[in-house]
Amino acid sequence: MRDNLDARDGQIERVLHRQGARFTTMLAIAIFLSIAALVAVSIIGYLMLNRPGGV
Repeated sequence: MRDNLDARDGQIERVLHRQGARFTTMLAIAIFLSIAALVAVSIIGYLMLNRPGGV
């Protein structure tokens, strides 16, 4: 019974580690996409404000 509990603990630890890595990856991707969207909006806004003839 004790061996079974130790094996289960090991499995849970591996799953939690894998999920943590996935969460970190998804967080990094979300931050990157957010920054890319902000840059794109900033560029479009700048180009619209500085086009020939004004707004």
